[in-house]
Amino acid sequence: MPYRYGDQLDRLNDAPTRLGYTFDGWYTDAAYTTKFTETKMPAKDFTLYAKWVPDNINYFLVLRKEGADGKWTQTTKIQTGKTDETVPIDPAKFLTEAENSIYTIPKPMSYKVNAEDGGTVSISYARKRYKLTYNLNTADAAWVSDPGVKSYRLGAALKLLTQSYVTRAGYTFDGWYTDANCTTALLRPPCPTMMLPSMPSGQRRAGSPILWSIISRM
Repeated sequence: MPYRYGDQLDRLNDAPTRLGYTFDGWYTDAAYTTKFTETKMPAKDFTLYAKWVPDNINYFLVLRKEGADGKWTQTTKIQTGKTDETVPIDPAKFLTEAENSIYTIPKPMSYKVNAEDGGTVSISYARKRYKLTYNLNTADAAWVSDPGVKSYRLGAALKLLTQSYVTRAGYTFDGWYTDANCTTALLRPPCPTMMLPSMPSGQRRAGSPILWSIISRM
C-alpha cells in the first residue's frame, strides 16, 4: 500500500483476523524479531509481517472399550492443543494398569488440531482373545461333532461342550479337566486371564500364550 513520507499509518490499527489464531502485531522481519512501532511513514519502502499466535483449542478423545459380552461402551475426554498443532496420542496412557492386561492396545498415533471445531479422535480397545482346545485324553474316544478350536474374549463365559459331542465305548463322559490326570475340573468359569499349560494324553508340554487346553475324563 503506497504512503507519502510522513503520512499517518492509520491502517495499522485495523488488525487482521485468522481462524484459530490471535494477531500479535506487525514486524519488520519474517522471524518476528523487531516489532514495528512507528506511526508515520518512513522515507523508504518496506514490508511488514503479521505475527500469529495459535489459540488453545479443545478436541475430543472418544475411548471405546469392548466388554466380555462383546458389547462396546465409550467415554469422552476433552483434550487441549494449539491450532494446527500435531499432537501425539498414546492409547496406553488412557488405561489403568489392570486394563493393560485386558485389552489389545492400539499403536500410538498423532492428530492435527482443527481450529474450526477441535475435532474428534476415536480409540477402540478390543478385548484380548484366547483359544480353547478340547483334548479327548485317549486314543479310542471320538468326536460326534468335532468342535475345532474355540476363541473367547478375555472374561467371557465359557460354553463347555456336553456329553453329546463325544463318544467312547464302555465309558461314561465325566466332564472336562485342566490336566491330563483329571484332578482339576473345569466348571464353566469365565475365560481365564492366564492361559493354562497344554497337556495331551501321555505327555506334558509347555503351553502357548494364546492356547488353553482342557482334558476329558471318561
